[in-house]
Amino acid sequence: MRLFVVSAVLAAAFAMTPAAFAQNSHGWVSQDQLQSNDKQRDIEQQHPDWFTEPAAYKPCPASVAFSGDRHACLG
Repeated sequence: MRLFVVSAVLAAAFAMTPAAFAQNSHGWVSQDQLQSNDKQRDIEQQHPDWFTEPAAYKPCPASVAFSGDRHACLG
């Protein structure tokens, strides 16, 4: 039974591995990627507040903010 579980996990891992290496490893950029980069830049210029974070960095994974600029970490 352990052999079956281990072989199933390894098969799943090997099935996902080629997708990680197949992402544009050839060094040149396709036309679709250039167009999506242009679209991204246009959206960033139209809505800069969507891409900026006004609050300070909080290393806590789940934090809340109370009135008076007080913060609490939940996790």
